[in-house]
Amino acid sequence: MLPELLDDPKAGPMRYDVVIVGAGPAGAVLAYLLAKAGAEVLLVEKKVFPRYKACGGGLTKRALDSLPFEVDEVIEERVHTVKAFIKDECAFELNVQQPVISMVMRDRFDDFLVKKSLEAGVHFQEGAAFKGLSGKVESLKVETSSGPVETRFVVGADGVSSKVAEALGLPKPDALMNAIEAEVYLGDPERLGEFKHSARFCFGLIPQGYAWVFPKRDHLSIGVLSRSLALNKLKGYLFSYLEAGRFGSSMEVKALRSHLVPYGPGKKRALACERGLLVGDATGYVDPITGEGISYAVRGSVVASKILQKAMKDGYRKLQDYTRVLGEDMAKDLACARTFAGILYGFSNLSSRIIKAHGIRLAKLHMEVVCGRMTYGDLYRKMLHFNRVLQVLLSFAK
Repeated sequence: MLPELLDDPKAGPMRYDVVIVGAGPAGAVLAYLLAKAGAEVLLVEKKVFPRYKACGGGLTKRALDSLPFEVDEVIEERVHTVKAFIKDECAFELNVQQPVISMVMRDRFDDFLVKKSLEAGVHFQEGAAFKGLSGKVESLKVETSSGPVETRFVVGADGVSSKVAEALGLPKPDALMNAIEAEVYLGDPERLGEFKHSARFCFGLIPQGYAWVFPKRDHLSIGVLSRSLALNKLKGYLFSYLEAGRFGSSMEVKALRSHLVPYGPGKKRALACERGLLVGDATGYVDPITGEGISYAVRGSVVASKILQKAMKDGYRKLQDYTRVLGEDMAKDLACARTFAGILYGFSNLSSRIIKAHGIRLAKLHMEVVCGRMTYGDLYRKMLHFNRVLQVLLSFAK
């Protein structure tokens, strides 16, 4: 706790150092880090936990390595094999000794993260929707459906449609992908066993996107993502994929949810102001190739924690450093990733031929990125020496 920053509880309502709106991975991890550093933190969440969250639930090794604690108890499956398909033809299969992706159900995973934050001393208000923000710098009032709370700073961890961003006068992500994901039960343990320990990615079926199949403990998470299709059209592609995907006649879809996935923070887009900042999907920092955002959310929360701690000690103007520091940490790397995504999804016929011809080599390089041993910038430089045709494409796709 930072006692000099808090009001006397006997004199009135509790005053927090930081109120974080949204208890997903970005919000929960940030709350944990700040509480560990001694801040008085309130985590506000509109849903009651545990709650279902539409997400493939694939944690990359770089995401796991970024977390400040182990999450083994909520991991349902570990992936050692990656299979890539061009339509219904397997282009390549990559087997690795160490798991590159660990599978979780987001309800259990997010609930676990919140419980870790509570153990660190975070206050949690669930079932409370954010309603508005008022007050002056470092003396804010956050209005929620459960009543007002006072704080020095507010953080928006409430996703791509962040209401906190709007209240802070900060722009929301405008480069968005649509995704639909289903929880599919096969009704046959032996059939489910065929998908164990492997992640499948299918290209060439979804315009400017892909389909995925992720194994969970007792079912499959299957979804489709596209940079160009509206949700109503994307839903049709998902069911077409399910029908043609050889998942068995007894499969049952028990949950079907859609969600928006950002794929870029935008050029020089402000992520902080004097009153607060944004983390997670609200920043737009998400892998534009895979749509994976948890690793970026956690890394962003680490940066946000350091910036907020400085602001609590040295004054609110330190918050303005957040956009620059986060950009230096991730923006250039994601710009390289967007170049690759432009080729993969913008030139589907050509990228399909490249995957068939060079897929296994490209996948091994991409695994280095997924595992955190290489950046997209490193991969970009390697690719420039890989093939003259790719050099032309990379230049054209910028």
